[in-house]
Amino acid sequence: YENVPGMLSHDGGNTWKVIKEVFESLNYRIFVDVLNSKDYGIPQDRKRLFVVGFRNQNAVFTFPEKMELNTTMFDYLEDEVAARHYLGRKGFEFVTNPKYKNRARVNHEIIQTQKANQQFNWNGDFVFEEFDPNRHNEEIMNRAYLGTYNGRQGVIRQLSHRECFRLM
Repeated sequence: YENVPGMLSHDGGNTWKVIKEVFESLNYRIFVDVLNSKDYGIPQDRKRLFVVGFRNQNAVFTFPEKMELNTTMFDYLEDEVAARHYLGRKGFEFVTNPKYKNRARVNHEIIQTQKANQQFNWNGDFVFEEFDPNRHNEEIMNRAYLGTYNGRQGVIRQLSHRECFRLM
């Protein structure tokens, strides 16, 4: 069983109590832990509740040992993404505004947990690309806002669907 860590504290812990009682009523011995993907080789800060159950009451289980993170978000990026992923002026200005630094982040090596609606509301992680006329063709530039970020001129885009899949 896998879920968000908040499941343990939802409704004052009552939801987890019921779930645990169901596993026990079905004669499962369970092992519970909250694991973060960044501790297992994926550059995403994504905590998840894991429950591993066995019908054998004598079963022994140990969750995997943490491992060193050797990659960053940049290792999972595609060389080319569709123009639809690039932000216009409003989006560029939103994600680079320090006021929203807890909602939108640009070029972080370890990304936040990706949210289903981030593609539509400028929340989550974004990629700044320094402007390159060979890479940023007319189609991209018809959509993208060319702005300045950290003293460099370029464009900002969302992670593509494939990049998000890679980071899962």
